[in-house]
Amino acid sequence: MSNITLLLGNSGFKLSIAQGVGSGSVKDNHVEVALLDSVGFFVNSGHWWHDATHKETPVDFWFDDVVSHINAEDLQKVIVKATAWVMERE
Repeated sequence: MSNITLLLGNSGFKLSIAQGVGSGSVKDNHVEVALLDSVGFFVNSGHWWHDATHKETPVDFWFDDVVSHINAEDLQKVIVKATAWVMERE
């Protein structure tokens, strides 16, 4: 298992990039990513990755905290999108 944690912005948000931890990160060199807040809690991917509004993510329907099957090309997009989401909140 490999894990890289990138600090995003100045508020303590971190992007966790992991490989070899689940089925979405071992096949064909994919990784899994998760955004964590300053306390270490997951930020639901519906907000930062899928651009869902709170109306689209009611309590009974929620996106996964971890985004899996990310390849090298998509990893660039993930970093840019997560950074933009964090910067909007600073």
